[in-house]
Amino acid sequence: MNRVACIAVLSAALLAPRAASAQDAPERSTALSLRPFGQPTIGVWHMVSPRLEVGIEAGATIGSGTDQDENEQNLMSFTLAPGVKLFGAGQGDLRPYGFAGAFLASHRSEAGEFGEISSGALGATAGIGLEWSPVARVRVGGHAGVQGAL
Repeated sequence: MNRVACIAVLSAALLAPRAASAQDAPERSTALSLRPFGQPTIGVWHMVSPRLEVGIEAGATIGSGTDQDENEQNLMSFTLAPGVKLFGAGQGDLRPYGFAGAFLASHRSEAGEFGEISSGALGATAGIGLEWSPVARVRVGGHAGVQGAL
C-alpha cells in the first residue's frame, strides 16, 4: 500500500499545474540524466538561466567473462564528462539546443595470459539536440554530434 501512495504523490507532483507566480519567475531547476545504452551514465544538470544549462555526467562499466579459449577477462572503464547546453528558446514544449563538453576516460582490461592493457583519453564533444517537455517537470531529449580525443 505504501508503494501505491508514493506513486500517487509523485504523479500528482509531476502533473500538477504550476502556480501563476511561479510562471513569471525564471525556472532554476536541477535535473538528472540517464543514459542506459552503451556505457551506463548518470548526470546532474543545473539550469543557470532560461537558455543555459550546465552539467556533469559520470559513467562506468565493470565486467568479467571468458573468451573462446576459456581465458578469464576483466574490464573496467570510467568516464567523467562536464558539459553545457545552450537552448535556442527560453521556454516552450519543444526546445532545440547546442551542446559542448569535455571528457576524461580511463579503460583497463586484463586478459589472462596476455596481461593488463590500460589506456586513457581526454577529449571534447560538440553537437545539437532537441528537448521535449510533455508535462511540467518532465523533459525528454537527446543530442548527436562529433567527439574527438587525444
